[in-house]
Amino acid sequence: YKVYNQTYEDFGISLYEKAKEEMMKVTEEQLKTAVARCKVIFNCLKQNNIGSYADRQEEMIEYYLAARGVALMQELTLVIKAREYGQDIHPLDAPYELAAKLEYWLMDYCKAWRTGSRESELHRIKEFVGQICSILRKYEAKHTTHKKPSCH
Repeated sequence: YKVYNQTYEDFGISLYEKAKEEMMKVTEEQLKTAVARCKVIFNCLKQNNIGSYADRQEEMIEYYLAARGVALMQELTLVIKAREYGQDIHPLDAPYELAAKLEYWLMDYCKAWRTGSRESELHRIKEFVGQICSILRKYEAKHTTHKKPSCH
């Protein structure tokens, strides 16, 4: 899938092709290691956030969301490599589970965004994540066989 509005060119190079090329260079192990590192960062931020930085609460939330977001993008790359490009990759979650995690992240991100930024700027991010979640659910639908209940 090419995500709507993400197919433009930069100096004559398709950004879709450039992104695909970069994705293909990264190994499954590197992606899973990045997810694990993000989780360590995420947990450290959570532990340090308990009352110790009350005056920096907003910044801590931004770091927390960034760590979650980066981990989710690594997980998304695993799914794309497996489902879109047919690599022998084992994603960490089923596509529908990743879609749900992205939606929860987006809700938290939107809440944090609205504390200091304009709603209009958030629209592109919401649209992009929504499209990704829709694609993830289509992957799931393609690879799930539905059996009709028998009438015994």
